[in-house]
Amino acid sequence: MARKLPPRDSKGRFVKSRSRSRSRKRRSYKRNPPGMFGDVLGHATEGAVDALGVVGGEAAARQIPRYFGVGGGAMGMAAQAATAIVVGELARRFLGDDVGRMVTAGGLAAPLKDVVVSSGVPVLSGALSAYPMIGRLEAYPQLLPSGSGMAAYPELDYGYAYS
Repeated sequence: MARKLPPRDSKGRFVKSRSRSRSRKRRSYKRNPPGMFGDVLGHATEGAVDALGVVGGEAAARQIPRYFGVGGGAMGMAAQAATAIVVGELARRFLGDDVGRMVTAGGLAAPLKDVVVSSGVPVLSGALSAYPMIGRLEAYPQLLPSGSGMAAYPELDYGYAYS
């Protein structure tokens, strides 16, 4: 068995083989490290895109079942959840994994939000409802004065008379 000789040029001189050339060593450090505040603008942009995905997913989960005439109740919540999964998958395919995840999260938050508000969870239902539910904050019963109307509020005496 003959040994393979190193490659030669046209004049018979030995040349370096291109396949044996050394590969460049890769850097293991960042060339431009972030400044004092890090990548604030990048995080703000990612947060805005994520928030837009959540809001868009919730809007789609609420509106698409209404378009097809599916009402409220358990059937409506199931339709919202199914819509959230389908719209999230479409967003994942066309807009990327992160946006699809946020759209799905926003869409699944819609029926969960309905359950929390309708069941009257003390603090969460007031915070998540579209209208203020101050009277339903059972966890804070002294928040409102007892009685009805303006008569329930104490009269303040500032030491001068109104004329």
